[in-house]
Amino acid sequence: MTGFVGSLCWYCLSILPGRLRWFSGCMIGFAMRLLSKNRRNIAKNNIALCFPESSDRQRKQLLHRCFINAGAGTLSWGFALFASRQRILNEVRWLDAEQLEELINSNKSVILVHPHFVTPMIAFRALTERFPAITIYKRPRNPIFQYGYKRAMENYSSPYRWLNRLYRQRSANSGIMINATDSMRPIFRALENAVPFFYLPDQSAGRLKRRRVFAPFFGVPTSSYSAISKFAGFRNSHIFLCYCVQLPLGRGFEMHLKSLPENFITGDSLEDVTRLNLEIENVVRQFPEQYFWLHQRFKHRN
Repeated sequence: MTGFVGSLCWYCLSILPGRLRWFSGCMIGFAMRLLSKNRRNIAKNNIALCFPESSDRQRKQLLHRCFINAGAGTLSWGFALFASRQRILNEVRWLDAEQLEELINSNKSVILVHPHFVTPMIAFRALTERFPAITIYKRPRNPIFQYGYKRAMENYSSPYRWLNRLYRQRSANSGIMINATDSMRPIFRALENAVPFFYLPDQSAGRLKRRRVFAPFFGVPTSSYSAISKFAGFRNSHIFLCYCVQLPLGRGFEMHLKSLPENFITGDSLEDVTRLNLEIENVVRQFPEQYFWLHQRFKHRN
């Protein structure tokens, strides 16, 4: 029953027109800012750490905009899960994708690094409508959304025929999602077979000593995953910085791509993560309201 409710919620979100999704999401974001003191404090502290040069007024304005975009981004997840291929193609506009297409068509291993903007699911869905791809994900904590999300993404069968049809529609593309707690072997097999790997590295690695380094992010030494050296070192994978920008007023999304230099990965985990964090930081400075400041990026710093 929980899976049914979760799937129904995601589907209802997917059928909303873009403008209605946007305005509904903005209201949700506004309510989140008012009602969620914990998330508000997390976002406020993150912004203060990353933009010490900004005035109090500028930080408050950014805090407001980031909640608005986070709310709209939340509603975009249902759209990404269940929207038809044509609707995805209509709402997501790609920019500078020629080199990516050339590398994929040449059977080169490719990693697309996506910062923790509010639109990762839209970005991955748009990618898999053009190319086969693989990614790592964490299931939502909310139990209602968890089951619906799990069933939709992992193609579980359902006792409800209409839900099975929706699952088939969602799984018609060529995306593979690996749970973060599972083995990473499918990632290396995908890179071996030149299947693009969609990766969100900028989150706290916690206290996992074997998987982390303390690298600066906005000048703050932060627990960061070190896996990019291992992933990119496999078959000398080419790295793109990929970021999906949510346009205001429900006008859709833009997929940006930036090719990083071929010698970007040195094999030194600290150096590699430091350079990658700097690239992500530069993108975040361009679109600060698009970043998901509500997550505890700086939870572990020692």
